[in-house]
Amino acid sequence: MNDPILSLQELSIHYPTFDGTVKAVDRATLDLPTGKVVGLVGESGCGKSTLGLSILRLVRPPGGIAGGKIVFEGEDLVKKKESDMRAIRGSRIAMVFQDPMTSLNPLVRLDRHFLETIASHGNGMSKDQAMERIETLVERLGISHSRLHEFPHQLSGGMRQRIMIGLGLILHPRLIIADEPTNSLDVIVEAHFLDLLNDLKEEYNLTILLITHNMGIVAELADRVAVMYAGTIVEEGDVFDLFKNPLHPYTQGLLASIPNIKLDQSSLYTMSGSPPNLIDPPAGCSFHPRCPRAMDICRQKEPRGITENGRRVECFLYGEGAA
Repeated sequence: MNDPILSLQELSIHYPTFDGTVKAVDRATLDLPTGKVVGLVGESGCGKSTLGLSILRLVRPPGGIAGGKIVFEGEDLVKKKESDMRAIRGSRIAMVFQDPMTSLNPLVRLDRHFLETIASHGNGMSKDQAMERIETLVERLGISHSRLHEFPHQLSGGMRQRIMIGLGLILHPRLIIADEPTNSLDVIVEAHFLDLLNDLKEEYNLTILLITHNMGIVAELADRVAVMYAGTIVEEGDVFDLFKNPLHPYTQGLLASIPNIKLDQSSLYTMSGSPPNLIDPPAGCSFHPRCPRAMDICRQKEPRGITENGRRVECFLYGEGAA
């Protein structure tokens, strides 16, 4: 595996509330190899988006980093000043957010969004040079450059999402965090976007953290997959190995829940139970109340990651407690 451009080490993100502390991310460990796409999957509420935001130190108070490291190109971002993080955001690490209407200024034309993004990092480009780069990029995203003079509300939802993707790419960052980037796209535009993202990855040696519910996109685009449950990365590995032979019972349940294209299933598999309360999670392994293979040790102790042949899994079936 390539040397990681980003390494999350025992990262924890907590939100204090009147009812207790929400452990949105709990000692998550994940490496992003340089130039690769890592898919981050899991049920809603498992902490995927919070983990993505934390990399850029965008978790809003009262939430915050409670422990661990975010090592990007050899530097721990947890220790960076806010002024240093402003220089990193956009230029070295960019994020494509889920909802473009909450990220785009409705009173500002689209070209100004791009120009302000470029100007904020003082790269010395003239306006003409900047506009040439902007027009080339939006055309590659399937949007006529003439639409740059319009306002966000004049575009469809899918076009707004592509503008958000363009804003993430415009400064040629080293790492892109894409949070459900195809959420507003139809299947044809989605296929075009995936092809484009793959081309840009090769052209600029991009590393991409792809946060999504769509296992099809992960299977098509990702090199590696990380599975998140209750704020923790419970399994990680090569995309082909993980899809062919999922190790963690939660990963097995997720993949079994996908409809079979052969339509030879008598019924669709569903996992029993619900994700745990992150204020008061179950003792031991947080998945044990839903796990069909739970053992006594799962109710007593938290499993630690077992790594072998590029696969990492947090489960007693493969480490301490294994038969």
